[in-house]
Amino acid sequence: MTTRECILFITIAAALSGCSKKEESSSKLPMENTTELSNSHSSPYKNTKEKDYHAYINKSQNITIKQENSEESEFILKDMNDNKFTFSIENTTITCDKLNKPMVLFHIFSKECAACMGEIPYLSDLQKKYKQKLFVAGILVNDAMDNGSLQELNIMSDAKYFVSNSHENNAFATKLLQALHLPADIHLPLTILYYHGKYTIHYEGATPIEMISHNIQSADEEK
Repeated sequence: MTTRECILFITIAAALSGCSKKEESSSKLPMENTTELSNSHSSPYKNTKEKDYHAYINKSQNITIKQENSEESEFILKDMNDNKFTFSIENTTITCDKLNKPMVLFHIFSKECAACMGEIPYLSDLQKKYKQKLFVAGILVNDAMDNGSLQELNIMSDAKYFVSNSHENNAFATKLLQALHLPADIHLPLTILYYHGKYTIHYEGATPIEMISHNIQSADEEK
């Protein structure tokens, strides 16, 4: 075989090899695209919710809760449907005669806090899952909202539990912070779990919902 024939043979072989590799790579989708297509077909809402949560969970904000010191130990929390609950605070213990559930989960939040808003759909899931034993109460701070605005907020954020827009919200939140010796400029959301009126645990900033659910189950098992 002459030198020219050798060069021609090598050129043709290289070209055929390149075509083969191109056909092989084009027959496969990138793994992340395959997963997204499969998941979005089965449950688009669920995956949108998951993406939103993981985007929000790193956005806890150091927001100062407007302090409203009060000598009172009783506070009336009220939602847009005029459902009212009177809570008493004494040190790390709370009472509410109207409630017949052993656990209360306060979610202190601001509408300006992305992580707060990201947690709301998952708190709705917790309320549904533990509806026989848990009362979830959203405490909106720093933001005065009328019932119409709160209704819009609840719909947009998928809040399906009690959310208070009472004018006593900030005073109530201040009292809780003082009772737990927490600073006013705390990472929101602030979530506090009580069992039979006694403080159990609190979470500063966005918290994996699995962790909260686990602590709810643990508190109930230790009764």
